[in-house]
Amino acid sequence: QVGTCKCSCLVALRCTSLVDRPWVFLLRTSDEAMSKPSGLGALAAVAVLLFWNVGKALADGFGDVETGQGQIRVVFSLTTIPTRIAKIQRVLKAIVDEQTYPLDAVYLAVPPTVTDLPKWLEEFNATCRRPGILKVLRMAVDYGPSSKLLAALAGGGESGSSTTLIVYGDDDVMYGRDIVEQHVQAQLAASAAGRRVAFGSRKIAIGGGQRREELLEATGTISVFASVVPQTVFQISSLPAACRLSDDYWISHNLLSAGVELDALPRCVYDFHRGVWPESLCGASFHALLSVQHIDALSETVIGADGEVERRSGGDWREQLSRYSRCQDILLSKDEL
Repeated sequence: QVGTCKCSCLVALRCTSLVDRPWVFLLRTSDEAMSKPSGLGALAAVAVLLFWNVGKALADGFGDVETGQGQIRVVFSLTTIPTRIAKIQRVLKAIVDEQTYPLDAVYLAVPPTVTDLPKWLEEFNATCRRPGILKVLRMAVDYGPSSKLLAALAGGGESGSSTTLIVYGDDDVMYGRDIVEQHVQAQLAASAAGRRVAFGSRKIAIGGGQRREELLEATGTISVFASVVPQTVFQISSLPAACRLSDDYWISHNLLSAGVELDALPRCVYDFHRGVWPESLCGASFHALLSVQHIDALSETVIGADGEVERRSGGDWREQLSRYSRCQDILLSKDEL
């Protein structure tokens, strides 16, 4: 398909691999070049070269994907807590073994309070379909729930990389098998358009007027290139619990402050009315894992009048939104907003 615009046009070449994985290539050329026979000929030559490379890639597997910055590395990152770590095997298998886009690494950030790993986790790389992909990061510094992103940047060594795409999520969700692929496609299209974007399947907003802020929720996965994450996110350790336990708000706030857009994935978007990730858009088996969901859940944590944790149960989504607003108040008082 060829589409024209005022200054340039994007040419999208799409084919499907032998395992039904879509490949999308985005080329940019000028209107003037497209209007000339020589320009069209050059474009055709590039198309032939691309499809030749696709054929070679199909022979080797999924192949390497590149942006204008070079070949990209795609990793998934999540964290857990002592009361959950023994129960997340199915979540990890869905990420490591089942994704249609083969990840370069999966980081599981483990806080210092976890001393012993479950036997199945110690043996995971020997029993999964993709041995060596899972990397257990034992954190020296616990960033709380924000560790799902920050540990990959710090402990995983991905910080500052313009070619590392980090997809991160929660430890109590069974993710659809093509969710990573959807993030890769969305990010490649955004990169071709010169956009710096974080994509997610759940996007909400808090506040009103000048205080209105959008945020992405990691329960539905979020993707962002490591190089656009500002170092200010690491300041979370010194903030009160209202912020430390508001990782979605804190990370989104810092991304927005750094000029990064927050956007919903083109296809997979959570249906808040039905309370589901639609199977037709997000794939089958994308759902919360009930056996883990209510164990010390952030969404049920109640913050007391002193700004610290009062109890880890009894709250609901309203309490969580209230916690985001309290964190916003804290940042305003510190002149950081």
